[in-house]
Amino acid sequence: MYRLLVVAATGLGLLALISISVWGTEIGLLGEMIPWPMMCAGITGETLELAEKPGEAVSCPDCLGPLKFGLLELGDGSDPGVSCAVLEPPNAPPLLRLDLNNNKNLSDDPWLELDEQVGPRSYHWFATVTVRFASENGVVTLVPYHLTVFAQYSYESAAYDWMYGGFCHREGVIRIEGVPYAIAVASLTTTGAYGDLSNLVVAIDVDRDGTLDTLPYSHEVFAPMAPLALPTGTYRVAWMSNDGLAIHLEREGGPVARPTIARGEQAPGFSATGLAGETVSVPGESPAITVLLFVLELDSAAGCTTCSGGNPRTRAEQILQVISDLGEDVRLIVVAGSQATHGLAEPPESRVQVHVLYDPAINDLYRRTFGAFVIDQSDTIVAMDEAWSTVKCGRPQGAYAELTPLDIRWAIDRLRR
Repeated sequence: MYRLLVVAATGLGLLALISISVWGTEIGLLGEMIPWPMMCAGITGETLELAEKPGEAVSCPDCLGPLKFGLLELGDGSDPGVSCAVLEPPNAPPLLRLDLNNNKNLSDDPWLELDEQVGPRSYHWFATVTVRFASENGVVTLVPYHLTVFAQYSYESAAYDWMYGGFCHREGVIRIEGVPYAIAVASLTTTGAYGDLSNLVVAIDVDRDGTLDTLPYSHEVFAPMAPLALPTGTYRVAWMSNDGLAIHLEREGGPVARPTIARGEQAPGFSATGLAGETVSVPGESPAITVLLFVLELDSAAGCTTCSGGNPRTRAEQILQVISDLGEDVRLIVVAGSQATHGLAEPPESRVQVHVLYDPAINDLYRRTFGAFVIDQSDTIVAMDEAWSTVKCGRPQGAYAELTPLDIRWAIDRLRR
C-alpha cells in the first residue's frame, strides 16, 4: 500500500509531509532545518585546524592580508567540506569568512558579523552553510546546515584556538500506520551527515499534541539505536539518508506504554533486590515518602559535572545527611550504575530507610543514569532534577536544574505537614 501527501517548500529546504508505506516500512521525509540543536542532543565540537593554504581547491582573489585557511569537514566525504578564511588582527577581534554556498569561491561570501563575545577574547559566529552529498546514482543534493564557529584566545600559545560545532536539527512529518506524527532528528556528530544510526537521536510527537518535547529524558525522545515506542507499535530506525532528508522505520512489535516522567505524574513502578538482599519496590508495602537517586558510579571518586559536591557518592551522602533525622516513613533508594557497588555510610542515629541496588532495568524505565526524585505517599513525583528551556532573543536557552539536598528536605517537609 502506498500513501502520499503534499510537499511544501520552505526557505531552508523542504518541509516534507510525505509518507509512503511499502511492505511494512514507514518512509518519511524531513527537510526543515531548525537552526538550533534539540535540547536533548549534546553535539560534539570539532577542532578547526588553520594553515597558510586552503585545504581544497578554492578561489579567493580578493582575500587580502595575512590570512589563514581552514576546512570544515562536512558531508559524506564525496566533497572535502566547507572552506573558511580567518584574519587575526593584533588589536581587534578575529574575522571569519565562510564559503556559505560551498561553491569553492570565497570571494562572493562576506566577512561574517560577530554574533557573540562570551569572554574577554572568546568569540562565536553562527551561520548556515551548504553541504554537498552524493547518492549512489551520482545525484548531488545540496542541503543547508547551521553551525557555530568559535575562537578562544590561548595565552599559553599566544594564538587563537578555533572550533566548530553543529547547531541544528531537522523536522518533518511521517505517517505511521496511517497516523501522522511530527518527527525530528539530530546527529550527535558535527559532520552534517545523519546516516550513522549510532549517533542519531529521534524525537516523535508521541502524544500528538502538536509539540515535540525534545528536552532530555522526555518520553518523546529516543536515544541512538533505541526502539521507538509509539501508540501504534514499536519501531526501529532501519535507515537514514546521509543528507537527513529521508528516514525508514520498521515495525518490531506491538504498542508499548512509555511513561511520562514529570512532576505530577505517577512514578513508574518497579521491584528489585537491594545489596542486603531485601526487596525494594515502588510502590512500597506501606505508604512512604521516597527519595529516588540515580548515580553513575557510587564508588567512583572521579569528578562528575552533573553531581553536587563533585562526585556521585558525595551527592548521595549529602542528601542522606540532610534527611537522616526524619522518621522511617522516609526512605532513600539509590540506584547505582555499576554492579560493583557498596552501601552508604549512614550518619549516627539515622532514622530513614536506606536501600542501595543495581538494576539496569530501572535505569531503562526512568531513562536515566543520574538524577534525583522525591515521590510522595501516593507515589506521585513531587520534585525532580529536570531540564528546562525558554526562548530568549529568538533563541532557545535552557539548563539542567539539579535538586540540592535542602530542596529535597523542603519537599519532604511540605509532604509531612
